[in-house]
Amino acid sequence: MLRKILASIAFAAVMTAGTAYAQDKTVDQTSVSAQELIGVKVVDTQKQEIGAVSDIILGAGEDNVKAFIVNLTGEETGKKQMAFAATGLDIYKNQQGELTVYSNVTREMLEAMPAYDKASFTKDPDSVLVK
Repeated sequence: MLRKILASIAFAAVMTAGTAYAQDKTVDQTSVSAQELIGVKVVDTQKQEIGAVSDIILGAGEDNVKAFIVNLTGEETGKKQMAFAATGLDIYKNQQGELTVYSNVTREMLEAMPAYDKASFTKDPDSVLVK
C-alpha cells in the first residue's frame, strides 16, 4: 500500500514538473524580431540553461534565419560562442510571454564542438554550425 502511495506521489511530482513546459507554445521563428530574441536563454535537451542568444545571422536574400549565435555559460564552456543552425532550435513562449529557445544538443556535445568564428562561418558554415 505504501509503495502505491509513494508511486502516486512520484508520478504527480513528475507530471507537475513538466506542466510548465507542456503549457509553453511554439513560436514561429519568422514572427519574432531579432530584438526580442537577443538575450533570450537557450536550454539543452535536459532543459538546463546553456547560454543566451547574442546575435542572429540571416540567410541568402535575408529572408530567413541561417543561425543563432549563442554565448555559452558555465565553467566547462567558458565564454565560448556557438553558431546554432536555425533548423535545430525551437522557440517557445510561456504563459507570461517569456521566450525560451530549446536546443537538441547537450552541454557535453557543445564542449567537443568548435567555437563560432566569423571567418570560418563565412567560408564554410557547416564547419561550425551546431545542428
